[in-house]
Amino acid sequence: KSSAASDVYKRQVLFQQITPFLGGLLGALTIYILVRKQMIRLTTKRKMKRSTAALLITTEAVFFFLIPISLVVWMLVDKLQNLNLDPQSIIAPIEEIAGIIKSKTGYDVLGSDTTSFIVSALPRIGQAVMGGISSFVINLFVLVFVLYFMLIGGIKMETYVNAIPVSYTHLRA
Repeated sequence: KSSAASDVYKRQVLFQQITPFLGGLLGALTIYILVRKQMIRLTTKRKMKRSTAALLITTEAVFFFLIPISLVVWMLVDKLQNLNLDPQSIIAPIEEIAGIIKSKTGYDVLGSDTTSFIVSALPRIGQAVMGGISSFVINLFVLVFVLYFMLIGGIKMETYVNAIPVSYTHLRA
């Protein structure tokens, strides 16, 4: 019984450690599904080496998927950096809505504590956005790396995944 509990704990720890890279893994899987037939065509009909075909398709994915997406993110970040946020301009409409709610219901949605909380939360939101951008860059590198190796070992990987026994009995209503 302790072995089963240990296995569950190990899976939880593994999932917690892999969570930051999940976007890159799912992105690689998505692009793999999109270019899978192209890889098969290059290796069977064109008789291209798997490593050469994988490098070609990975380069294609970088130029046609990842660079445009990165440029859009970069443009948005540039626009957000140049945006001058005046906390009062954000809080004024919220206070107006809160005043309407108070006049209709008698409930004060925005007390002084809530207003100070909103003002103090703005820098944390900015830090979260910047952390998300660094996570995006890391996930791009993971995506390219995993995509290349998925293309190299695609048939073996698909055979392995198809051989995993899956029970759907717990899904019955």
